[in-house]
Amino acid sequence: MIEIIYSVAGFVAAIAVLVTFHEFGHFCVARLFGIRVLTFSVGFGKPLWSHRFDRSGTELVIGAVPLGGYVKMFEASGDSQSSESHSTAFNSKSLGIRASVVLAGPLANFLLAAVLSWAVFLYGVPGLEPIVSSVAPSSLGESKGFAPGARIVAIDGRETESWNQHQIYLMNQVANERPIVFELESPERDSSMITIEAGEIPSSDWQQAILETGLGLRPDLPRVPAIVGDVLAGSPAFNGGLMAGDRIVAIDDIVISDWSQLVTAISGKPNEYIQLKIVRNDMPMSIALRAEAYDSATGLVGRIGIRAVSQYEPPVIVKMQLLEGFGAALESTWLLSVLTVRAIGTMVISGRVAENLGGPVTIARAAGQSARIGLTPFLFFLAILSVSLAILNLLPIPVLDGGHLVYLIIEAIKGSPLSPKARHVGQQIGLSAVAAIMLIAIYNDMVRLEF
Repeated sequence: MIEIIYSVAGFVAAIAVLVTFHEFGHFCVARLFGIRVLTFSVGFGKPLWSHRFDRSGTELVIGAVPLGGYVKMFEASGDSQSSESHSTAFNSKSLGIRASVVLAGPLANFLLAAVLSWAVFLYGVPGLEPIVSSVAPSSLGESKGFAPGARIVAIDGRETESWNQHQIYLMNQVANERPIVFELESPERDSSMITIEAGEIPSSDWQQAILETGLGLRPDLPRVPAIVGDVLAGSPAFNGGLMAGDRIVAIDDIVISDWSQLVTAISGKPNEYIQLKIVRNDMPMSIALRAEAYDSATGLVGRIGIRAVSQYEPPVIVKMQLLEGFGAALESTWLLSVLTVRAIGTMVISGRVAENLGGPVTIARAAGQSARIGLTPFLFFLAILSVSLAILNLLPIPVLDGGHLVYLIIEAIKGSPLSPKARHVGQQIGLSAVAAIMLIAIYNDMVRLEF
C-alpha cells in the first residue's frame, strides 16, 4: 500500500511539474510576441477546476486525465472583423515567431532539467566510496589489472569522489566507443593508470552500469542490517506473518548478520520451505514459509517479498559549489539528451520500440521508488523525465511540437500554409500514432505489473 501511495503521488507530482513547465514555455513566448492565449490546460478531458483571468482572457484549466496538457492560442479566420484581433492571432505571426512558440515547450523542459540537476549538485548527491570491493573472474576489469581495495581517484582526469559520480559520462564514452583512463590508488597508496581502449566495452552495454556490467567491478557496499523495512502484500513473507521491524537472525540455522547474507541465503532456495528465526520487540520467534521462485537474468532465485530498511547514512555525499554545479548541470543535461536520442535511435533500428515502451504505471513506479529513497533521487528522476519529454515532443509526429515544426518547414518551402484538409489529415494520423503508442505502453505496463 505504501508503495502504491508513493507511486501515485510521485507520478502526479512529476506530471504536474513537467507538463506545467512545458506549457508555460509555450505560454510565455506566445505572450511575449503578443499572441492571445485562450486556454492553458494541465491535463486532458473534463475540467476539474478552471479560472478565467479578466485582464488576459486566458482560462486556466486542470483536466481530469493527468497525462499531458496544452496551450490553445487564438487563430484568425477569414472573416476576422478587426485588425486588432488579427494581430493577436498565432497564424498571423511570422514563421520565425511561430517556430519560437512551438520550440519554447521543449526548451523549457531542457531548462527545467538543467535547473533540477543544478539543485541536486548543490544539495549533495549521496553515494558509495569509489573503492573496488571485488572484481568478477574473467571480466574485462580483471584482465586490465583492477584489484580489490583499489580506489578510483579520477576518470579521464575528472576527480572521482563517489562510485557513480561519472555514470552518465561513462555511458556516453562507451556509446561513442571512446577510450577511458582510470587513475587508481592501491591500499598501500601506490598510484597506477589503467586505460580501457575504444570498443573494449561493447557499445551495446552503454545503457548498463558501466563499472559493474562493463568492467565487472563491485563497490564496497555499506553493511545494511537484516531488518525488514517493508513486506509486500500477498507475498510469502506477508502470508507467513513477517512484519516490518522484524530482525532476521538465522535462516535454517545459518546465522544472518546483514542484509547481503539474507539475500544470498534466500536467493539459493527457490520453491523451498525455509525456517526464519527472528527477533520482534526483543522476543525471539520462528516463522516457516516457502520462498517463491523468480526467473532472473541468472536463472531461478528465491524471494519472499521483503525490503530492507532504506534509511541509512550514505558513506559519501558529493556537493558542488555554485559555478561548478552549474557547469555540471549543463553537461549532465546535454549528455542525457544525447543518450536519450541514441536510445530512441537504437530501439528504432533494432525494431524493438514496442517492447521497450513504458507507460503511466512504469513512470509511476519509477517516481515512487525515487521518492521513497529521498529528495535528491526524485529531483534527478524529474530531470531525466524532463529531458525525455522534451525530446519526445520534438519527434515529427503531428499533434506533437515536432509535427508543428514540420508544418512550418513545409510552409517555408512552399511559400504558403498547408491546406486545412491536409492539416486535418495530419492531425488524425498523429492522434492515431500517439494513441497506438500509448496503448502499447499501457499493455507493457500491465504485463510488467508487480505491485
